[in-house]
Amino acid sequence: FKIASLIALLEDKKVDTAQVYDTKNGEISFRNQKVKDSKKGGYGKISLARGIEVSSNTVIVQAVYDSYKDNPSQFIDRIYAMNLNEPLGIPILGESKPYIPNPKDEKWSWMSLPWISYGYGVELTPLQTLTFYNAIANNGEMVRPQFVKEIKEWNKTIKKFDKEVINPKICSNQTLNQVQDILKNVVEKPGA
Repeated sequence: FKIASLIALLEDKKVDTAQVYDTKNGEISFRNQKVKDSKKGGYGKISLARGIEVSSNTVIVQAVYDSYKDNPSQFIDRIYAMNLNEPLGIPILGESKPYIPNPKDEKWSWMSLPWISYGYGVELTPLQTLTFYNAIANNGEMVRPQFVKEIKEWNKTIKKFDKEVINPKICSNQTLNQVQDILKNVVEKPGA
């Protein structure tokens, strides 16, 4: 979910990926509630881009909280604009509806924004998450997952299924290029 948060931050021009954050020994507190990085001792002072590459909870939480604490609805609206709060509408029984808290919900609290920024308290199925990442790889176009391309009887096509676009562009090309570069670095230099 950190990538969705990063897209929101970049689309709203709240941060630059070179902005530096202090991981504070891998643990930050919000009113005695702790957010920790998986790496004991944290990562020191690192850029937002590097924070995403190493999956730092403390970095993304600081970036989102500092940027949206006075207007969390702007953050949630941006997340919703990527269709992350909508079911995929796949033809399989039982697809659950994603849940991303909203400031209008009675469950919303002062800790919701920091938690949501790194995916805590949100509910997405693996297929919904995969569809989001596929949109990033697909230059921003989010398409409904397709399990069958066509139905044939011998060499005769009975029914063909075309691509269905859920969202033609989840974000700008500028944001997309930055996010794609960061995701490449996750694979190409994970421990660097």
